[in-house]
Amino acid sequence: MIAPFLLIGLTLQAQALPIKRVERKFYAMGTDFEVTVHARSRAHALTLGQAMVRTVANYENQISTWNPNSELSQVNRQLTQESTPAPIPLSRSLRDSLEQALTCANLTDGAFDPTLGRLIEVWHLRTQRLAPNASALKIAQDKTGFHKVSISGSELRASSQIMFEEGAFAKGRALDLALDQTAVDLGTRKIKSVTLNFGGQISQRGNPPLLVQLSDPVDRQKAVLHLEIHNESLSTSGNSARGPHILDPRAGGIIDRTESVSVLAPTGFWADCLSTAFFVMGQEKAFAWVRANPNVKASVIYLRKDGDGKVSITVTPDLRDRIHPVSSAMRVAGLGLDQPQRTK
Repeated sequence: MIAPFLLIGLTLQAQALPIKRVERKFYAMGTDFEVTVHARSRAHALTLGQAMVRTVANYENQISTWNPNSELSQVNRQLTQESTPAPIPLSRSLRDSLEQALTCANLTDGAFDPTLGRLIEVWHLRTQRLAPNASALKIAQDKTGFHKVSISGSELRASSQIMFEEGAFAKGRALDLALDQTAVDLGTRKIKSVTLNFGGQISQRGNPPLLVQLSDPVDRQKAVLHLEIHNESLSTSGNSARGPHILDPRAGGIIDRTESVSVLAPTGFWADCLSTAFFVMGQEKAFAWVRANPNVKASVIYLRKDGDGKVSITVTPDLRDRIHPVSSAMRVAGLGLDQPQRTK
């Protein structure tokens, strides 16, 4: 689950022409999708904002398994109705989304897995969380696993009755699709900047950088540090918003830890899926993954609440100069360089 972030501030430099600020907000995927556009023309900013809202709404109609008529829900029904499902044709957009998700699952050895719909179901995570008995959990685990799915051309094949779950990648993918609408305008300088906030995951493009706040991994109302983001996406996974709810797809259980992991990546999709994967992996394996996969260009912030109530802060070394702790007495540690710093 994406933990909420607080937008702190954004200051525009003086321009030859006044910059217009336009904001839009609507409800999608169970949360708020907020658009902020700074442009030279208010009319142009409004048109662009509406295009991004429409893009996200259309994608939700395709990907949301909360919608029984979405394409992904129809795929899940076909997968679960036959013991050996027949090949299922996919639209180009859904194929691209699922291919990305399966790529992330493969790269993270299943710490992120878009096929954990059966585990979501058996744990009753969409209603009131209820631990399954061992037999029911085993059945769900047997019907989970990214390696049981393949996509060839426009067809999906599965070797068992798996179910897809979009919760750990759909918002990130939606942010990327929305920002695709802005590429030409940013290049021609018709717009100065765009900020999208989708239930706490933030994607930003343009100038100047955006200052955001990261919260205590247990107390969402308590600020821990500030961070500037620029032409990238920021996603956080943790238990502060909903309590323990993040599943380890490999073990089948829920992870109950008083920590959060934030990921900065060039795209919303990778920030989204990796924040979940890194929470599942734990700090040591997550940082090792970043070192082993430099092409992904992911940066990580780990916040852990210790038994004495203090928060340990550990970041990948590339973020040390970009982190601004709320207390001047704090020091941010880069893993492998020195020990994590703890708040007072």
